[in-house]
Amino acid sequence: MIDLILEKVRREKYYSVGYDKENDRYVLSVVITWISWYNRYYLLSKEEYEWFETDISKLDLLADECYKSGITHIRFICSSAERDYCG
Repeated sequence: MIDLILEKVRREKYYSVGYDKENDRYVLSVVITWISWYNRYYLLSKEEYEWFETDISKLDLLADECYKSGITHIRFICSSAERDYCG
């Protein structure tokens, strides 16, 4: 599982952004509320990470796009769910 630092949480939209120090990358973590809750992780640029403070509406749109595309989105890294975990 990905361990984020500098994490910023958008509770009402079910996502957060942070920095994955181990892999030197910024990440969007989207909560999937299904039978059990789990997270899917997507790549972000540093600029997109900074949208949390500068343009949250853009980040909301990106999070929604990733949520709707699921594991087929080009930015998809992995998931905490066993069925689509990428290792």
